[in-house]
Amino acid sequence: MVILSSTLPRSKVTIYKVSKQLKGIAPDLENAIGEWIDSDEFGYVRSFCNLSKHRSLVDRDYFFQINYEGGFYKKGIRFYPFEYENKSHSEKMMDELFTIKDKFLSIYYAAIEKMEKLI
Repeated sequence: MVILSSTLPRSKVTIYKVSKQLKGIAPDLENAIGEWIDSDEFGYVRSFCNLSKHRSLVDRDYFFQINYEGGFYKKGIRFYPFEYENKSHSEKMMDELFTIKDKFLSIYYAAIEKMEKLI
C-alpha cells in the first residue's frame, strides 16, 4: 500500500523526503517522523554514521566500571565525544543508542494504524 503523494526513486528515498511527502496525507505519521528526526538519539546516530562513513574517526573502547557503594555497574562499548557539522556530541555507551528503537517503533505503529484505516 502506498500513502505518499508521489513516487520517489529508490536512490532518493530519505526520511526527510518521505516526511515531506506525508504532509497533509498522514499528519500523525508525519508528526512521529518529525519527533524522531528532532530527537537527540537520531541526531547522534546520524552524525555518528556520517562521520564513521566518511572518516572512520569515532574513537571507542570497551568500558567497565563498578561502584560498590551505590551498586553502580556499567560495561560495554563506549564511544568518545566527537564533533560533526559544528555540533558536539557527548560520550555515549552503546546501549544508550538503543533508545532510538522506541522512536522508530512509534513511527512504525503510526504507519500501521494509518494503513489499517485506509483498508
